[in-house]
Amino acid sequence: STRRYGRPTIASVIDYAKDTLLPAIGVEDIRWVDGSGLSRYNLITPRHLARVVMGLDQEVGRDRFLRLLPKGGVSGTLETRFKDKEEPYVWAKTGSLSGVVCLSGLLQTKRGKWLAFSFMHNNFVGKSSSYYKEMEKTLGWCYENL
Repeated sequence: STRRYGRPTIASVIDYAKDTLLPAIGVEDIRWVDGSGLSRYNLITPRHLARVVMGLDQEVGRDRFLRLLPKGGVSGTLETRFKDKEEPYVWAKTGSLSGVVCLSGLLQTKRGKWLAFSFMHNNFVGKSSSYYKEMEKTLGWCYENL
C-alpha cells in the first residue's frame, strides 16, 4: 500500500485490501471504514469473512494458519470454549464490541473435512456467553455430522 498510496495509513492499507487483495479471493462490494472490521459503519458479511478465512488458509498454508489462530479448548480467546470433544476441532479468531460478537475460522469435522465458517451477532443487549454457547452447539453439530 505504501508504493501505491504513499505514506502508510490505516486508510491506505484498507484501500489496498479493498481494491487488490480482497477481490482476488472473491470479496467485493464491502464498506470498510476502520481497522477493527467490527464497527457499525462497516458493511462486511459473514460470507465475506469466511472467504477471507479460505483465502488466508490457501495463501499462508494450513499448518501455519492453524498455528496463528487460537485453538478451541487449548489457547487464546478459545481456551475455555470448544472443550466438548476429545481433540481440538475449532481454530478461530474472535471479535467483540459492545453489542457485537463474531467468530470466524476453520473447523475440522470428525471425518477429517475442513470447513471455513463465520458467525456475526450484532445489536444485542446483555452478555455474549449465550451466543458463544449456541455457536459451540452449532459447530459441535457440524463436527459430528458433516
